[in-house]
Amino acid sequence: MKFLIKLLIVSSLFFPFASYAKERNNSALFYAKKAQDSLRKRGLPAGVSESDFLQIALFIEKKLSEYLKRKEYLIEKEKSGLACSLEYDPRTKKTFVLLPECKENYIGRGCHKIVKKALLYQRKKPEIVARACQEKVKKTEVFLTKYLGGCSGLMKVVACTKYAIYTKFYNQNSLHTAVIRRRPFTFSEKVHIALGVLDGLKELHKKGVAHRDISLKNCLLAHEGERICAVLCDFGRAQFINKFFKKKRRVQGHIPNTPPEGIFYENMQGKDFFKSDLFAAGMVLYQLFYEIGPPWKSSKYMTATLVPAQNRYNEYVQAIKQHLDFIQARIKVEKQLTAPVAFEALLLRLCDPDPKKRGTASEHYRTMQKIYKQVGSDSVIHYRR
Repeated sequence: MKFLIKLLIVSSLFFPFASYAKERNNSALFYAKKAQDSLRKRGLPAGVSESDFLQIALFIEKKLSEYLKRKEYLIEKEKSGLACSLEYDPRTKKTFVLLPECKENYIGRGCHKIVKKALLYQRKKPEIVARACQEKVKKTEVFLTKYLGGCSGLMKVVACTKYAIYTKFYNQNSLHTAVIRRRPFTFSEKVHIALGVLDGLKELHKKGVAHRDISLKNCLLAHEGERICAVLCDFGRAQFINKFFKKKRRVQGHIPNTPPEGIFYENMQGKDFFKSDLFAAGMVLYQLFYEIGPPWKSSKYMTATLVPAQNRYNEYVQAIKQHLDFIQARIKVEKQLTAPVAFEALLLRLCDPDPKKRGTASEHYRTMQKIYKQVGSDSVIHYRR
């Protein structure tokens, strides 16, 4: 009798775990629910319900292998019957869930591509990534994205497939968005953002690549612990400088950031494009530092082709010099080279109309590192133009 009572007690204690053990044996359902629980903790993406994701996870765990055997790496939702389409990258062995079309999942447009959110499927830690789908496949961009993916100061690449480029999702959007929303940055944050931009440019130039489209939109922001950092993105116009450039191509994708020598683009070659990148970076950092665009910033110098090129060049150079001379005169009055003054001095070199005086990205990165060491983490400083 005592034995039967003990048996009943043990079985009653074991009963709650019986369903778990059964589910554990059915590994596909077990891992699908595990992924669902992980996603629930992080927050469901827009347009996907818990039941939808459970079906997607169960399909990935149970049926995806059948499609992969037939080398079907893009599985449309119409074919699978799921709420979302799926894409598999055979090189990295990663599976992506293409999230539904809605405002919350749209990120923006790049050079001949649309960027939207996708979900990197992982059992323990599913995460949102950015998916850049090219309207027309550009082999150079895909190659450069893979080639530069691990460099510091550049966007982190998750995978490159036949259909799209997947990168880390930077939740603070771009520097352009921050400027439009008039987000206030402390001086230390401005320095750290500038450090990221120059670091990315340094790595690009070290690899022999000119970015050719540096703008506020192509500087992405993210939190790095308690600090904010910046990375360069979008290699749609990037090229190796030792390759032939078509003469009709823009010197910079964002026309107002083109340097004066860009008016005579047919004469530019090789490292001239590095100098062009530095000028464009100077335009970006000028707006970050002063919280207002450079007064000489205009596309008319490049687009007003009815005006002789030499006249446009002279007018452009004069407009830049007029303002930079004013800043230079103010810097000379300063008694000591403080961090803000050193930042302004760096801007003077980057925005110099003479490309020979702009220095190199590595040189400016080292200078910005020295500035960063002088700055306190809490300093808030406002500047006059």
